Amino acid sequence: MKLIVNYKGTLAKLFLFIFLIFVGCGQTQNIEEKDIDTLIFSCPDSTNKSYVMEYTDAQITPDFKPLSNSFCVSGEKLYFVDNQGMTMQSICEADLSGTEKPSKLTVDLSDVFVEALTVEADNNGDSIIYCMGRTVAENSFLAAYSEEGELLFRKDFDESLSKALQNNMVYKLTLDGEGNICALSSACLYLFDKDGEYQGEVECPGKGYCSIEGCGDGKIYVTYHSEDGQKVILSECDRVYQRLVSDKEVLGNGTLYRGQNCTLLTADNNSCYIMEPNKDRIYKLFDFNNYDVSGTKVQFAVQNEAEEFIFISWHLLEQNESVEIISFRETKEGERSQDGRQLLTFLCMEGMSDTEYGYGGVVAEFNKQSDKYRVVIEEVDIDGNAEIYVAFNTRLMSKDSADIIYMDDYKEIQVYQRQGFLENLSPYLEKSEVYRKEYLLDEIVNCLETDGNIYGITESFGIDTLMGRKSQLGEGIGWTVEEFLNWLRLNPDAKGYFGLSDEVILEYCLMGNLEEYLDEEQRKALFNEEAFRKLMQEVKNLQNDETLYLFDWDETLKTGDPVLQREVISYFQEISGETETGYCDESVFIGYPCNDGVPRYFWDMGCLGILSRSECKEGAFEFIEFFLQNELSGDYYSARKIQFDAAMQHASTGVSIYDYGTKEEREIPDMTEEQRERQVEMISLATQDTMENQTIRTMIIEEARAYFAGDRTLEDTCRIIQNRVQLYLDENAED
Repeated sequence: MKLIVNYKGTLAKLFLFIFLIFVGCGQTQNIEEKDIDTLIFSCPDSTNKSYVMEYTDAQITPDFKPLSNSFCVSGEKLYFVDNQGMTMQSICEADLSGTEKPSKLTVDLSDVFVEALTVEADNNGDSIIYCMGRTVAENSFLAAYSEEGELLFRKDFDESLSKALQNNMVYKLTLDGEGNICALSSACLYLFDKDGEYQGEVECPGKGYCSIEGCGDGKIYVTYHSEDGQKVILSECDRVYQRLVSDKEVLGNGTLYRGQNCTLLTADNNSCYIMEPNKDRIYKLFDFNNYDVSGTKVQFAVQNEAEEFIFISWHLLEQNESVEIISFRETKEGERSQDGRQLLTFLCMEGMSDTEYGYGGVVAEFNKQSDKYRVVIEEVDIDGNAEIYVAFNTRLMSKDSADIIYMDDYKEIQVYQRQGFLENLSPYLEKSEVYRKEYLLDEIVNCLETDGNIYGITESFGIDTLMGRKSQLGEGIGWTVEEFLNWLRLNPDAKGYFGLSDEVILEYCLMGNLEEYLDEEQRKALFNEEAFRKLMQEVKNLQNDETLYLFDWDETLKTGDPVLQREVISYFQEISGETETGYCDESVFIGYPCNDGVPRYFWDMGCLGILSRSECKEGAFEFIEFFLQNELSGDYYSARKIQFDAAMQHASTGVSIYDYGTKEEREIPDMTEEQRERQVEMISLATQDTMENQTIRTMIIEEARAYFAGDRTLEDTCRIIQNRVQLYLDENAED
């Protein structure tokens, strides 16, 4: 590993799960009352309540790969589908206490692929597991099992119903309190009796169904988006006449979960609400951001018999991230204490308080010169990557929130800001004498701004690209998807830094060309069309080396085999003799393939921000300002114009580098004019890789895996991807 010597030479990832305990939920939401037939209005006599939040790691990841829409709770158990691929699924049971790892139930899924799951207790309190999906023979099925794995019934449906269900993947099941079963797709509500016999269906009267849930009184409710996509409508299902009745506009994003005493829970990215459909009212329980919970991560919720609210939280983009069980129960609001100078908490992983290469040096210097504030770095001991989330959340459960946060990826700003976690820094920047918007590169401002505001700021950045040897990749500055795939066909022995599996290759194609399969203006997915089918087929037909060469890349480069590396370029000399020495050839930074062949590069940067619940925001910004004033040594890409120009000049006159592998200092050749121009162009072409794009790519890769493994047909895979992505687009459409 090579590093230019300075205390910011490398920034470790900080995994922040900021949870507050004994805090209030704030004021209830004021909502304009409208006609009772069109809006369930906010309860006028709701009272402020506060909750104590407790976190538990369900111990599901990394050993299991949960199907994201399969989480459900019955009693003290959490159930989910372990989704290793078609014919490789299992139904698993976890304890809500998180004290033991999940176990696989003895349910035989050898000839089926589960798409939706629910668990209900029978009159004896025993759990009955209901699941729906497709068989290997491509028929649709609905089945029920006992917790011991005994098959209670299974229905394989005829061709007409199977075809309808295949075109509209079922993504949620529920029961009506009398044992009758309801299944929901984006287009239809399917009705079955307690033995699984098909009874009929109700087509969605709007743009698409959102969710379905029983209310505990024998009634079933659904939500759907109106035709214009601007409203969420709640309706009751009339099973007798197979229709929807009592339409009402409601708050939230349309998700429905079960409450107690004939209530339903719903949510949006910011808040959780409780509905009383029989009384035509809804009111807000609490804001997620008051507890530093990410509403976008909530996959399931329920109110148990003790009237505690249970949330299952998991980030789809991070397969190894912990599945969190978060519970809320009423309590009195707690208080924060202060001692001496105002303490500013800066949380980091073990090792990052090092005074020479970590944050410790700048923190020590700040504390020396400040008579008002004292920054405390808190390290969390990590026992292996699998324990990162457990360790951080254990700490955050027992102590107050941090004041200053470091986001390893600027895209996290989008998520945190949407939840209200981050303070708008624009007013602070306007008053700053050393770090204003106009001092930053225009491209950086365009990347970081949200609606004219800035919620995270950075000193340095990198550019995410694909790279390799010029002699092997050619003279072109970019490539089309077809040129990329042709190169892989001609070089089946090519080695990839992260391997060249079907999933990795598809990811690279989607990185630069996802918009080809989306109508962004109409918010329509196009994954059932020929262009995407052709891409999937071409990727599967490749025969490339899937081996991960991450840990022996230097040795791999010496073999002379064709190579393709995904790299983040973060300093000028990286496009110079330094990189070309390692490649034994002139290097090419070619970007991700896209339809027009123009190289597609992406921003990569960490950002500092202020937590909105910080009690000392002025002090937090004073530290951030001090931190950013400490100039990066060497030729790193700086976000500030003056420092960027200085770094470029520094690289043009040569630089020494300390190689931690050989423990020796080496001279790097001067950067040429051509190399300088290549980098300026690369930065000018860099674009945002939005969190939405990441989420959609994750869905695609998750479903494509079964096709690449031969466990699912191309038609089924494209249909499932189409349904999942379209549902996501509909649920996240802007008003």
